[in-house]
Amino acid sequence: MKIAIRVDASRTIGSGHVMRCLALAGALREKGARSHFICRAHEGNLVELIRGEGHVCTALEPRGAADNVINAEEEPLPAHALWLGVPWRCDAEETGEVLRCVSCDWLVTDHYALDWRWESALRARVKNIFVVDDLADRRHNCDALLDSACGRQPEEYRRLTPGSCRLLLGSGFALLRPEFAEWRVKALKRREESDRVRRILVTFGGVDADNLTVQALEQLGRVGLPADVKIDVVLGIGFAREAGIREQAGALPVETEVAVAVDNMAERMARADLGVVGAGVSAWEACCLGLPTIAVAAAGNQGS
Repeated sequence: MKIAIRVDASRTIGSGHVMRCLALAGALREKGARSHFICRAHEGNLVELIRGEGHVCTALEPRGAADNVINAEEEPLPAHALWLGVPWRCDAEETGEVLRCVSCDWLVTDHYALDWRWESALRARVKNIFVVDDLADRRHNCDALLDSACGRQPEEYRRLTPGSCRLLLGSGFALLRPEFAEWRVKALKRREESDRVRRILVTFGGVDADNLTVQALEQLGRVGLPADVKIDVVLGIGFAREAGIREQAGALPVETEVAVAVDNMAERMARADLGVVGAGVSAWEACCLGLPTIAVAAAGNQGS
């Protein structure tokens, strides 16, 4: 089976959409499927990370300012239309050109800027369309849709999807990398054996555009942590202020380690006693490992 995945990361979008699509692609690869990612090369993209995971990734050229994204439409464009960086028709044409050379069984989309218009434009190029979403705020023309938002109900998508669309809703469908399942038993057992906070994990995803890491470390430096507590700071690959964070960490009264783009996040979460994280993919990962967490919503859809 061949899968095409249209997803983006950027300093505005963050990295969560790509990370959950990588989890999906990894699981599909174990079943013998091959995934071909299609990503626009925005500033802060994760094209090389995707390729490093062993997947093919076609990078669409960025087009600079998105002044021409909003055009007159019979139906309003998605609230996040500017995230696409180009008009949806342009993106559909460029994606279609890739699909013309890449025969696929499913087209997966994980992008708040895309809706039924983009999907309809690509219907002739693919057999099936699978949408990953967590907003339930726009119409789709798809065969299956996954929304792992806690408490999501079928009624919320009834008028937004075709009657034949298969809905995969609720936290049981959260897309997490397999290492989190592998560490789950150890992590839960460890939490049963001790309720003392010795290690604190601080991470706000791949970009942290709102500089939440700085704010979290400032607060942790003020609360009078015991001397034997350790802080583990993990920065994403798109973080632009690493030097400042390292300087700030060195000034804290407790031992603080700073790491960038780690490949053992599940292990770090399993060994932590408290998490201070963004309320996106990281929050789902913390839930899987039973990590007591202070989750900070950095976007409107987080915390829903």
